[in-house]
Amino acid sequence: MMMMLTTTIMMMMMMMKLTMTMMMMMMMLMMTMMMKKNN
Repeated sequence: MMMMLTTTIMMMMMMMKLTMTMMMMMMMLMMTMMMKKNN
């Protein structure tokens, strides 16, 4: 049980890191799109 919990937590952390990077990329894309639209 404990092992499973730790593994799940580790996976969650990894996913969080991935999601964070993805979010940043998405934000950048959105910003560029907005700028293009304005121009």
